[in-house]
Amino acid sequence: MITIDAAMGLRQTREGQRECALDNRAIFRIGVRLLILGWLAVTSANVAATGPNSSANPVFATDISFWSGNISANKVACWRDRDVKHVVAGTQVRDITRQQLQMAIDGGMTVDAYVLLYWDFDITQQVQTALSIIKGFPVRRLWIDAEQARGNWSSSQLVQKIQEGVNACGNMPCGIYTRKVWWRDNVGNTSAFSHLPIWYAYYDGQHGFNDWYSPSAWYEGPFGGWSDPTGKQYDSDWTAPDLCGVNVDYNIMYVLDDDPPSPPSVPPAPTGLTPDGATIASGAVTLSADAIANATGYEFKIEYWDGAWQRYFTYSPNGSAQTFWPVFDDIQYRWQVRAQNQAGWGEWSAWATFNFGNVGGPPPAPTQLSPDNGTTIPSGSVTLSADAIADATRYEFEISYWDGVAWQYYYTYTSTNNAQTFWPAYHTEYQWRIRAENQFGWGAWSTSATFGFGNLPPPAPTGLTPDGATIASGSVTLSANAMANTTGYEFEIGYWDGGAWRYYYTYAPANNTQTFWPAYANRQYRWRARAENVNGWGEWSTWATFNFGNVPVEQGSSIPWIDVRTPLLANTETLPAWCTPNHWTPWNGNWASDLWKDNGSAGIGAHPNPTCGEDVYLRVSPSTLPSAAFADSLRAKVINLSSYPFACASRKYSDGGYQQAFEIYATYDGVEVAIGWVLFAHIDSMTYNFGDWIDDPTEVKIGTVFQGNTFGGCWGSCHVHIEFKNYSGQSCYENICQNPYDGLSSGSVIGKLGGDLVSTQRCP
Repeated sequence: MITIDAAMGLRQTREGQRECALDNRAIFRIGVRLLILGWLAVTSANVAATGPNSSANPVFATDISFWSGNISANKVACWRDRDVKHVVAGTQVRDITRQQLQMAIDGGMTVDAYVLLYWDFDITQQVQTALSIIKGFPVRRLWIDAEQARGNWSSSQLVQKIQEGVNACGNMPCGIYTRKVWWRDNVGNTSAFSHLPIWYAYYDGQHGFNDWYSPSAWYEGPFGGWSDPTGKQYDSDWTAPDLCGVNVDYNIMYVLDDDPPSPPSVPPAPTGLTPDGATIASGAVTLSADAIANATGYEFKIEYWDGAWQRYFTYSPNGSAQTFWPVFDDIQYRWQVRAQNQAGWGEWSAWATFNFGNVGGPPPAPTQLSPDNGTTIPSGSVTLSADAIADATRYEFEISYWDGVAWQYYYTYTSTNNAQTFWPAYHTEYQWRIRAENQFGWGAWSTSATFGFGNLPPPAPTGLTPDGATIASGSVTLSANAMANTTGYEFEIGYWDGGAWRYYYTYAPANNTQTFWPAYANRQYRWRARAENVNGWGEWSTWATFNFGNVPVEQGSSIPWIDVRTPLLANTETLPAWCTPNHWTPWNGNWASDLWKDNGSAGIGAHPNPTCGEDVYLRVSPSTLPSAAFADSLRAKVINLSSYPFACASRKYSDGGYQQAFEIYATYDGVEVAIGWVLFAHIDSMTYNFGDWIDDPTEVKIGTVFQGNTFGGCWGSCHVHIEFKNYSGQSCYENICQNPYDGLSSGSVIGKLGGDLVSTQRCP
């Protein structure tokens, strides 16, 4: 919640910059701590009002936002023990809001929600988005948060915008959240909304309404025509202690007695779509779905495949069937349908597909490759084979061998059948794959299979135990599956010291077991094994782990931090409206932002298309953060996060170019793990393809900034959208948006992957 109390000199803007000029904060925090212990002792004089359509007595309530992150059941139970009865959730981030509401409801609390209005954007859309986020939850009231700085808007214009927000609530009960000094100065103390409940902010630390009914200063007392308040936010998350470890605001609030009325529901997504999976030779195609009761209309959306799905046409019949004559022959179509009633349009159905004409394509990747899975062939010839592919005209077998350092290309055989015999030249490990061809061309390569040939060291041991177990005390016996013809084993052991893995000891038994007595209790250990034969030592196994004694949960969880720098070599800038964390994340990343080339103006837009054609780079490196685990090396892989490569949901190149995501792998203490990904949108002339690996992603060109003619939709000028995602915890952002008009240098770090943050925030 954005909350400001000018009378006390406190200004807080959670979504942007924060300012604080509260000189007596230390004294105030002591009073707040005493308040937690004594708020139940509020006198009847402190609570003298009854909120409209509300319960007889006010309750202790908290309000939270996406800054609090997901809330655990234990935290909610702790709130309940502190006598919290009601929770008001912000609607900034859909998934977080819905998780917070569910946890509060599961904990037996009633819930409201609030939507912060931004005057420069569509007010109705903001409220409707908030309603869609809380849909399905028993939210009793949606509070219209009116407190943003007025900017260039007049008082009458702001009153009109607040009215738009109230109108957009529809059947949902709503109220106004604000504070007296803002209401008086920015909307002329209008009484236009006095018929609605008022929830006001005044940070006197008092769990009651004495300031309203017995004002002692000009900034206390009634305002805006309201006679009785419904709620008061009496302490902010800046000064109040965290409640059970969660950053919240403290409130006293009357709660609606009854659940809000259920608005009329839109139709469900249609089912029973036909045709689906059929082939239609020629003529007309009739699309149909099961009829929806009380539906007043339908929409049929059709697309066709030309290497990517392209929009064909949308029909809007009154009934649940539509006949059309496809323009394109020998092609695949897909379609979906939705229904409408008085409440509006329902959800789209799942896609159905059909072939029209003689539709075909290259064959699929072959499967069931043999030999595979480390099979060793002592001598002679090797016959490679895979399952036969129907209608395949020939096959390709590509073979590589291991030279002790890297895979080296060996040979490619072409055959008219699905088997190929050859005589290996080297005693080593081999890797191979296969693809098939038909009248439409070559299909995809299979996954790679491996086998050993000749006299080789043993493979890496398997079946390591213990792995994932907890051993209270005493000795630990390590064991792996026995391997034939071995002459000895090595067991390498490490332990976690709270900040990094440390070497412990290496045992060299003659067989596949080893007992030892750990010297350090209450630690996590990891271990691996390898075997030896007459040809030498084989590969190490993967690491296995076990806990010895009472191990803290966080041990062994260190994840390296990875720096990601600005993708443009020129200085860049952004706008507050496109800054993290408010900027949308269409690929479900942790945060995103838009970047332009710094054109030297006081803001964006002095020159049209300032970065069109600019080179775009992937620039990542191990972080030098003092507290961070330092990655030994990095790699990147091009991954697919969407069913289409385009940056815009319209799936049109002309609307905004392409998007491409890079998964970042870090090797730390000998173990390589995937850390997360960074995505770039609105790029063109891409250097890499899906599945490509980049061995040194320190600074590699990945494309150029898209240059187009379409202004609207998801692209309005030449810029780069960048989005971050951590696989464990949350990514953080750095430098970006603090002073966006000042610009970022070409070496600026704009965010980090890795680490162990639990919510998206500025980097440490």
